[in-house]
Amino acid sequence: MNIHKALSDIAEIRAQLDRTETYRGFRSVATGVSVLVVFAGAWLQRVMVADPNTQIDLYLTIWFVVAVASLCLAGCEMLIRSRVSKNRLVNRLHWSLVSQMAPCLTVGFILTLLIADHAYENPHGDRGLLWALPGIWSMLYALGLFSCQRQLPAQAKGVAIYILLVGVLMLAHNWKTGVPEGWQMVASFGVGHFLLASILYWNVERRGEET
Repeated sequence: MNIHKALSDIAEIRAQLDRTETYRGFRSVATGVSVLVVFAGAWLQRVMVADPNTQIDLYLTIWFVVAVASLCLAGCEMLIRSRVSKNRLVNRLHWSLVSQMAPCLTVGFILTLLIADHAYENPHGDRGLLWALPGIWSMLYALGLFSCQRQLPAQAKGVAIYILLVGVLMLAHNWKTGVPEGWQMVASFGVGHFLLASILYWNVERRGEET
């Protein structure tokens, strides 16, 4: 009997570890609001930026604000969950997720600065690599999602694959046109975040799971 009880206890511990390793700090509302932020950025680009290759400052400002707003939404959600949760492992999971996403975000920021600097030097010359930014952003974000798979629901891998493929298609398309378009960000981040919000709702909130 003691052996059976020990095996049962071990199984319960393993199940508890699996539940705590799955990150539930995000909720569908915050992720869904980020979809609206992306749509707003695409609309602003459409009405305010006739040519991103010559209106570099305005183009980058719009998407920088969108990125910061999305990060702030995620950060506020993490902070709130950290304060209200009674699980001592929540903070560790928060920092684990941040540390896994940070390299991709940092590389994206550095590449954006380098590409923008080249575009500033040649505003009326060759098109440089400004056209590649949406594809680069998407692919790096997808890599970040891949690195966080252990903490996210299993279906999130499909979202990462989708965003990665869209990033590749954007690179192929923009290489020919030379113009980064706002709808591409909607197709990548807008649709991707909508799918992620749906996954979070069905796998976390609908089941009433909390960290």
